[in-house]
Amino acid sequence: MSNSTFSQSADKPILNQALDGRFKINRILVNQFCRRMYLAQDLHRPGQPECIVYHLQVLPNSSTFEEAVRVLLIREVDLLAELGNHSQIPGILACFESDKGFFVVLESIPGITLGTDLQAKPGWSAEQVIQFLQEILELLSFVHVHGGVHGNITPNAIVRRADDGRLCLTDFGSILQIQESLIAASGQHVPYSEAAQQGYQPLEQLQGLPCPASDVYAIGIIAIQALTGVRPAQLKIDLEAKKVVWHKHYQPKSAVEGKLVKILDTMIEWDLTRRYGTAAEALTAIQEVASSPIPSAPMVTIAATVVQDAGQTANNPVLPHGGAAETVPRAVDVKPDYRLNSSPAGARKLDYRFYVQRLLFSALSKPPVLIGAGGTAATLVLATLGWSLLSSVGWAGKVAGIWERFQQPEPDANTKEGHSFSDVTQEWRKNWQTGESAYRRAEEAFNLGKWAEASRLSQQMPPIPYWQDRGKTLSRLAIARAETDANQLLQSAYRHAYDKDFTTALRALKQIPRETSVSEVAQRKIKEYSEKQVIKAWVDLQRAFDRAQAQDFTQALTYLWQIPVGTPAHEIAQQKIAEYNQKQEQYVKFLLQSASDQAQQNNLQAALTLLEKAPKGTSLDSQVEATVAQYTQQLNQQADRQLQQATLQAETGDTAAVVAALEKVPMGTAAYAQARDKLAEYKQTASPVAQQPAAQQTIALRDLNPGSQLREAI
Repeated sequence: MSNSTFSQSADKPILNQALDGRFKINRILVNQFCRRMYLAQDLHRPGQPECIVYHLQVLPNSSTFEEAVRVLLIREVDLLAELGNHSQIPGILACFESDKGFFVVLESIPGITLGTDLQAKPGWSAEQVIQFLQEILELLSFVHVHGGVHGNITPNAIVRRADDGRLCLTDFGSILQIQESLIAASGQHVPYSEAAQQGYQPLEQLQGLPCPASDVYAIGIIAIQALTGVRPAQLKIDLEAKKVVWHKHYQPKSAVEGKLVKILDTMIEWDLTRRYGTAAEALTAIQEVASSPIPSAPMVTIAATVVQDAGQTANNPVLPHGGAAETVPRAVDVKPDYRLNSSPAGARKLDYRFYVQRLLFSALSKPPVLIGAGGTAATLVLATLGWSLLSSVGWAGKVAGIWERFQQPEPDANTKEGHSFSDVTQEWRKNWQTGESAYRRAEEAFNLGKWAEASRLSQQMPPIPYWQDRGKTLSRLAIARAETDANQLLQSAYRHAYDKDFTTALRALKQIPRETSVSEVAQRKIKEYSEKQVIKAWVDLQRAFDRAQAQDFTQALTYLWQIPVGTPAHEIAQQKIAEYNQKQEQYVKFLLQSASDQAQQNNLQAALTLLEKAPKGTSLDSQVEATVAQYTQQLNQQADRQLQQATLQAETGDTAAVVAALEKVPMGTAAYAQARDKLAEYKQTASPVAQQPAAQQTIALRDLNPGSQLREAI
């Protein structure tokens, strides 16, 4: 009987409020279906250090499944609490239950993650890798001999503690597996974990059957990453040889390095039967090549409910969890009377009923794949049980004997129907490659936005549940994206049709796949808008005729270019485009000649005004631009001369002559602003103007208007 119980006192977590009266929620770290994780403060501990709260939401109206989750979670908490007695593993602070679900609270480990180290210092030496393997495998051995499996090892799950530099294990995957099972049981898509996406999980774990050898694989992959500087996702897989291809990234130069390579090869074997079964086996192998073994990490024995744990300093960030700012006591609320024995003899005996129960929950969310000839039978039987009997809570005991039998060496006997394990393996390998190829093509179509093709390809998967499940998931995503895009295209067509842009509206409607729910509406609208497009084309053609008659060929051409291909008016429009382009070019020639005539009369402003009327898009564009630049330069020179003349007149004291000279400086030139300023200075002293009769003043003021000459010239 477990000593861990769930209280019924927790309320729904709210930011800045205390959960269970103790854990103040500061931030939501993860918020997914059935899965939440919070960053909180423990208000009952000195210094109120930060901690991590895992929240598992239960499914409504599913008491049987809820009871199964409760049994699994209590056992997992028991195990995590026992493992947490180790000084390099986070301890359990509390676990409780409310009508909102289950809650598990864990300590944080202050320090720097291995992921940060690998980013900052890629390409470790063999000696550094050996030292790392000795330390982490010794810690992982503690987990394995006590009946645990980490199940979520990545560089970010390994923290080098700030106060003493020890490696610590965080983010155990057992709670994550239960969360994934909750999501899968609800019919939702289960996203791959960070460890799976980045290549730290072996094949048997991807299909939902984690074991201690899976942790060994993850450590081996991390060691290879440290040694080569190459991330696991960048490494290739030889499907025929069932091996990770990494030797081209590292060439051993000594006997020790050669032995290290062989050990790493064994740690990352795809075939589970050829891999080190536990961390202790891998540790024994690595210690044989180590020149100076690292001292063992201390395994503390808790004699009371309080254990001292180092806090976080300002210069030592905590990844992935936060930490307290000072040393705080650790209060263990779950099983405070645990005692640890560092020898394997003191480890708990594996409870096969519980272990199979965990495996089948995990298999629910990760369909089975081939894990090698040695594990084929176990894969098929456990996967079948996992998919068909999960809703029951009484099956685990019946299956325990099956799992125990699979721990023994398999006899070289054929299965029923006369097929050997080799035949089964070859068939699985063939189907696996077919599924991988089909899924890759479907995924490429999906990434290109070809939803119909992606859906069709994803439904052509071979009879392997793993690929069929991924195919169904991708097909659902493709159909959902197609529906979303189809509705957006339909709304876009409506908007363009409202603006009388039937060409763009029809283009949007024709992109809507026939497999979508709005396809029928789209087809009706295509017919309607096609008819309206023809009518609008005739209207645009008539408007073009009208503008051409008014010598506005620029606007006439704009209407003609709007007439789409495929309408009856399009051919006529093309003929008129050629005709109006020719007439437009003749018009530009006329403007150039008229501007030249004005320039010869020294009326440069009038010349520039004429050239501004020249439409663009003709073969004379460059000539117009050059002429404008020439006349603009001449006009600026003329303005400068008139300004200089006004300056000379000012020296003679003839104010009236100065004002007359300044008024002649043309608008738009660089000298115009300066002339206006000087004109304002002399306006008060221009007495002849001030003393003139009203009629003569009107004429003088009219002459001051810089646009009067321009209008008269035009």
